[in-house]
Amino acid sequence: MPYVLLATWVLLVFVSVVFFVSGLDDFFVDLLYMFRSLYRRMFVLPKFSPLTEKQLQGLPEKPAAIMVPAWDESAVIRRMLDNNIRTLNYSRYQVFVGTYPNDPETQREVEIVRERYDNVHRIV
Repeated sequence: MPYVLLATWVLLVFVSVVFFVSGLDDFFVDLLYMFRSLYRRMFVLPKFSPLTEKQLQGLPEKPAAIMVPAWDESAVIRRMLDNNIRTLNYSRYQVFVGTYPNDPETQREVEIVRERYDNVHRIV
């Protein structure tokens, strides 16, 4: 019985050391985040005020591309594209929906949306 307790204790110490060593990299990342946040709070944020929505909307829009991979998405892709197009507060964008040759249902749904909106493109 004492050998079982000794073996259990050795195994417990070994596993504890392994957990400690494997957690050091996570602790390092946490320290970096903490020091960076502190540095930003002390030196960066006092110099620069955060952008407001009005400032961002005052800038000219630049072209943007939205890429959506779609495999077996026929049940939801049309609603998702309609909702995104209706709710995006931006006008200069193109939506490229990548479909697969062996998925005609999704292609059909994307084609319905493409016929309604000029900025939606179906890619096979």
